[in-house]
Amino acid sequence: MAILEYGVRALRNHTPEVIAAVENSDTVFLTKHGRRIAQIVPVETAVDTLLRKARELTAVETGWTSELAQAKAADIAAQVDRWA
Repeated sequence: MAILEYGVRALRNHTPEVIAAVENSDTVFLTKHGRRIAQIVPVETAVDTLLRKARELTAVETGWTSELAQAKAADIAAQVDRWA
């Protein structure tokens, strides 16, 4: 997982590469005049991070992390790609 930076003009000129990077689980920062103004991250990254941390912190599996993982999978399955 890489961290990349693109200026506003570079983002406009290299949009397919930026999207591919994010799909590849990379984090992309958008910069304006060298200052970071936005962060583009994959949608499921936050939930995956939460699940990983929950599994690390839970010494005894109570079933709630599995339930959260199932809820995440159901949520992703329910999403509709409006651009398809």
